[in-house]
Amino acid sequence: MSIAKSVTDVHKRLAFPEDFFSVLQRCASAVDKDEARSRRFRDGLRAMKSDPPADGFEFDRCREVLRSVRKEIDAGSLSAADGSLLVAAAAAECIPRYERLHISAAVFADTFGDITVWARDCLAKTGAWGITELPWFSHHLSLRLFALGRLQFELTALDLPYSRLEPRHNRNQAENRGAVYAVKGNLSCTADGFLRTPDDPPDIAAAFTTRYETLRTSGDTQLLVANTVREGVVLPRQTAFDRRDWTEQSLCGGERNVLDVHIPATGPLDTNDCLASFGQARRFPLFARHAPVGFSCHSWLLDPYFIRRLPETSRIRRFSSLFDIVPPVSVDYGEGLSRVFPVRHETGNPPPLTSLQKTVRDWLAGGALFRQGQGLRFTP
Repeated sequence: MSIAKSVTDVHKRLAFPEDFFSVLQRCASAVDKDEARSRRFRDGLRAMKSDPPADGFEFDRCREVLRSVRKEIDAGSLSAADGSLLVAAAAAECIPRYERLHISAAVFADTFGDITVWARDCLAKTGAWGITELPWFSHHLSLRLFALGRLQFELTALDLPYSRLEPRHNRNQAENRGAVYAVKGNLSCTADGFLRTPDDPPDIAAAFTTRYETLRTSGDTQLLVANTVREGVVLPRQTAFDRRDWTEQSLCGGERNVLDVHIPATGPLDTNDCLASFGQARRFPLFARHAPVGFSCHSWLLDPYFIRRLPETSRIRRFSSLFDIVPPVSVDYGEGLSRVFPVRHETGNPPPLTSLQKTVRDWLAGGALFRQGQGLRFTP
């Protein structure tokens, strides 16, 4: 099949913007007419599959090829339009696999609708249609990630340095308590309650070290002494828990599956839409067979100090309330800034600041750091 035919097939399912589709068609026609370029293009598609070639794309191989193409785009030897053509042609090859797995055309359209999202992002930043965020599509092409309603989901093993303590409701003294997150021991924390990570700037010092220890008192009583999380940050003071009053679920070790939540830039974050997405994800057959215990979301939208700056009516704040928030084990300090203040290819006067941009500007002016938060939501 020609590359142009592949692009047309996927366009029928995704309905690309006409200007973007025209760019893809021109690129595909140029590749089809050039034997050397066509051979290299098809070799790239084959390289994203397992060896010997299997039914679909393999995650690590996809990521390796797409990272290589991204480097060539950065170096100027390929264009962002070339990158988008590769992703679109690969998406076309996923259509038969979706059909064999009985995944609906609507889920395919929503999942690979990310092509248009990132092509629009490239247009806004550079003034030209294309895709530069290529490695991200390793998740889509390997059928790890699916868009189910407003949100995207991906199965992953839960491995975080926390234990979730839940009250035993048959003991009166625990009757009115909710779940508590206890932090594993010997972890360095900053003064504002974040875990120290390799991503931290060198001037962010450790202020205290966590403790997680079981003590025996008189009789059979065992006390767990640990630092806990409140409002998304680790408290420096430890708390003692009578183990008779609490059950413990360790979140480390990768022994339980959860669904990673991703938030595509496709519109407002309506709480009801998000709740509906959680329900769809729980019922999605490819996920349900792995019995995920809940959801996990690592995002700048969940930075606890950022959330506190938002009004109660904020959709972002309402979205954050769907999760228990704990400090993440890694931080991309640039994500929040790049999302709130995106680079734009301006053709005229820049637009005025939005209310969100003004809030973040004023918050950062006071010396704040824009981090991320780790949201957890466990199913009943």
